[in-house]
Amino acid sequence: MKKFFEISQLDQVPKKLCGVYSLFDKNKKLIYIGKSTNISNRLKTHHRLNFKNFRNQFCYFNFTPISDEITALLVESKEIKKNKPLFNKKLRRLKNSNYFLTYSKNKKGVYYLHYSSIPSISLRSFSSKKALLLHINDFLKENGLCNHVNRKSYQSRPCFQYHLGKCSGICINENFKSSYNRKFLLSINDQNLRRYSQLTFCLGGLKYKAYYDGFFLTEFHCENKILKFDYKSYDETRILLSYLNINKVNYRLKSQ
Repeated sequence: MKKFFEISQLDQVPKKLCGVYSLFDKNKKLIYIGKSTNISNRLKTHHRLNFKNFRNQFCYFNFTPISDEITALLVESKEIKKNKPLFNKKLRRLKNSNYFLTYSKNKKGVYYLHYSSIPSISLRSFSSKKALLLHINDFLKENGLCNHVNRKSYQSRPCFQYHLGKCSGICINENFKSSYNRKFLLSINDQNLRRYSQLTFCLGGLKYKAYYDGFFLTEFHCENKILKFDYKSYDETRILLSYLNINKVNYRLKSQ
């Protein structure tokens, strides 16, 4: 059982310690889980902003040292999904927490963009349908595609882009279907993403290996430490790939 520390014991946390920490209310109920490469400083910041961020509910804490940042990030995500703390709003969601851009043909045989729960066109994810729809609108405008026709069914009437001279006219003339579909496919530049099974990289003298079920992380190995993920969420994949890309770490992906 982990030890509970009171706020007055913040100075007992070793300085520049990397790892995952947990915050508790006066009844020692978990309210927040976080990760930091300097837990001592982060906890002091939480204490200073207690009223603003936690409505003065932060009364106790504990922490788990983790030697490397990327493992700490994945442990944080896993623990949040397992315990669902009150003030962790984003990562605690398991279902529909990520949306991806994909496409299909509507009833009239015209391609249109919509969302998917797994990567299709690219690995870029969106945290909400609204964010993805805004991206779709911008994408259609930038590539001269029809916003009006970008739905499963539509009535043949001119869209606003047609009046501006930026739409080829598919919204009022289905004879343009073949040319519109070709333009659509060229615009999305479909990369035919492959599902992958393994990712490996080296960082800070340590060797890492990640195992996947398609796009979902199932196991993460670092030296003698093994993390297992018994749920399907793209969050961990996004966290890992973002960290590697931001820090310019070379990695190898093995496709299924």
